Amino acid sequence: MRAAIAQHSRTPLHLRPTKLDLQTPPLRERRPGAFVGVRIVRKSELVSVATVQAAAVILFLCAAIVAGGSARVDAPSLIAVRIAALVAIGAILLPTSTQGLQDYLRVAALPIFVIGVLLVQLIPLPPQVWLSMPGHALYAASAEVAGTPQPWRPWTLMPDATLETLLAMLVPIAALFAAQWAPMTWFKRLPLALMMLAAMSAALAMFQIADGPESMLRWYPVSDNDVGTGFLANRNHQGLLVSLGIPAAVWWAMQHRADRNRQTAQLLISASVILLCSVGAVITQSRAAILWVAIAVALSALAALPAVVRSLQLRWLLGSVLGLTILGCTLLTALPYDRLATHVQTDDRWGFWVTTFEMARTFFPFGVGGGSFVTAYPRFEPLSSLRPEYVNHAHNDALELIAEHGLIGLCLVAGLAWLVVRAAVDGWRAQTDSGTRIDGRCSGIIILLCALASLGDYPLRTPLLMMIFVILLMFNRRSLRPHG
Repeated sequence: MRAAIAQHSRTPLHLRPTKLDLQTPPLRERRPGAFVGVRIVRKSELVSVATVQAAAVILFLCAAIVAGGSARVDAPSLIAVRIAALVAIGAILLPTSTQGLQDYLRVAALPIFVIGVLLVQLIPLPPQVWLSMPGHALYAASAEVAGTPQPWRPWTLMPDATLETLLAMLVPIAALFAAQWAPMTWFKRLPLALMMLAAMSAALAMFQIADGPESMLRWYPVSDNDVGTGFLANRNHQGLLVSLGIPAAVWWAMQHRADRNRQTAQLLISASVILLCSVGAVITQSRAAILWVAIAVALSALAALPAVVRSLQLRWLLGSVLGLTILGCTLLTALPYDRLATHVQTDDRWGFWVTTFEMARTFFPFGVGGGSFVTAYPRFEPLSSLRPEYVNHAHNDALELIAEHGLIGLCLVAGLAWLVVRAAVDGWRAQTDSGTRIDGRCSGIIILLCALASLGDYPLRTPLLMMIFVILLMFNRRSLRPHG
């Protein structure tokens, strides 16, 4: 017996028997869709599935920040973002029970519906059906010139672009699943994370300008190299990101108000971040960025006003007035007046919108197909606006969705508009405790800014900004309607 015990004690740890511990982690939040832990326990180590899921989610978030700043379909960095999104989706869904899987699919109903529409657009149709679709008859001449019978064609005019759009849906689905999986304790750090992201992007933009157009800090092949764009490739998208840092800074500053010393430090840090983000918007030389910053400052001030009035102190009142004065002077002395002087009616966007509307009307109610905007747009482009550069987007995502998907796109636009308005209104009208009220208002401001920016550009086509938009929508839903 002693010899057997001695032999067992000399057995290496990795060769000893293991046991399965089915106890649920006490710190995990219990709710539909959340993983109930099954842990494999060894005497020397503990492997948790929840830890693997958290690592996959963090990997996806980091990949979207570092490599998800371009909206171009040919950006090589998008491969890394989509692989990380696929890993996150798999890590979240594979260990999930049947009931939890149903909860995740219900949360992602809208993007899954879009995926179904895109798959239908790739199905080849008989020539008679395809030619009867509005706007398609003109393309029959290609087969007539070649002297061949009309082939079977898919609904979409550009199948490879539709497939690319299909792959792009991995990012919003991964963001939805990650936001559904994450415990609410993660969301308490959301304003700090978003504020730091905007501040780092503004600081990176300053270093990019200092290092010149060929700086190694610009890692996207196609970008606005004459200005600072931070983590993004486009000046307008960078302007939106830094403007989101303003409500995030106000949101974070309003936390922990019971601790006076901590609140003082948070107010000073938040004021510094707001100033940094405002300067970051100015150095983009983007007119849209100045507009988003102005809206962000106004709405954030209104969101925080009730709490400030309740705890009004003379020093904070004077400090706020001084801070706003410094911010105003900084913006007035650094504004890109040469770009602002350009008359609004001469902006190219007006021409893009008129042409896109004509294209949408011609192909309605079926549309040209997902991602086919670039192929169909030159057919309607007036000769007076021809130039060496091509138009890659309508600079209005609502119009582009309708042009590409027809009646289905119109319904998608209406549904998304309803989600945005509901999130903003519910956040502003929250009548719960003050913490939940400021959470709802600031998250609603961020959601509203992203939606408004999409009416004059295409920021949500970048994985980074799409991820932020989806996570804020999910936070707004879970914090204000936890049982909805």
